[in-house]
Amino acid sequence: MSRNINEKEIYLLWWKYLQRSDIYVEICDMRANKIKYKETSDFSTLWETCKYGYEAHCLAKGKIPETRSDEEWNLLVENLKVFGDVVDREPDELNSDKIFNQWWDSPYNRIRKKSSKKPPVVDMKDPMFYKEVFYIESLCTNSPIPDEGILPSPQKLLKEIESATTYMFVAIPLVGERNKDEISSEIGKIREQYKNKKSVKEADAKLRIGCLPTTRINKKELKRYLEVYDLRKINIMTDVIKIMAPDKDSDNVYVQRKFYRDHEKARAIIKNVEKGIFP
Repeated sequence: MSRNINEKEIYLLWWKYLQRSDIYVEICDMRANKIKYKETSDFSTLWETCKYGYEAHCLAKGKIPETRSDEEWNLLVENLKVFGDVVDREPDELNSDKIFNQWWDSPYNRIRKKSSKKPPVVDMKDPMFYKEVFYIESLCTNSPIPDEGILPSPQKLLKEIESATTYMFVAIPLVGERNKDEISSEIGKIREQYKNKKSVKEADAKLRIGCLPTTRINKKELKRYLEVYDLRKINIMTDVIKIMAPDKDSDNVYVQRKFYRDHEKARAIIKNVEKGIFP
């Protein structure tokens, strides 16, 4: 992570890219306006409401809905749970980041807790075992967040352990002639078998949504990509160059290539934030 940008600034940039996602903005508008369609009246889940409601919403406006796979819809909906509505319907020129700040300061914002959350290795004899393990499980599945200090019955706990997708449970020998390397190797092999399961891959993708990037963040570059993207919506590229770099030759193919590359990078990042990844 770059030293010249803090956590809040990263999420503000993330938020601004998400605001450029046509499909995400349409979903936010549909839900904010509480638009009801016959097509969605029988659907009970957020996934179904978003997917089919979005398609009906677009068709009612004369727009062709974007096509997404079920896996991509899963990630879009998980994004919605994390970031909520990103549309600023009452823009304030003096405070353009108003709705972001409201989201950031909200007591319902779990992003800061989640952003640095690495699943811990837990001793099952530890009293905190249930809370730690099934808090991670709740972030990745539709299971409820475990209550503070309340342990389930042994039968319920066993059932939850058997169905868990975010942890595997193994018995590690403490006696006998087994060294740490041998045990670690065997655990690693078992873990790889679990990680290849579809349910585990889906849970891992959900846990990563909203997590702080581990790559270097260049705020100046990311803001430039956005500026090129926004200007390109209403201008040809030579005019974009004249606005952003008046000292450059806008007809020069190498100059144009740089700006087209910035535009493509912005589009790629917008696609990534739809999946909960930044940049």
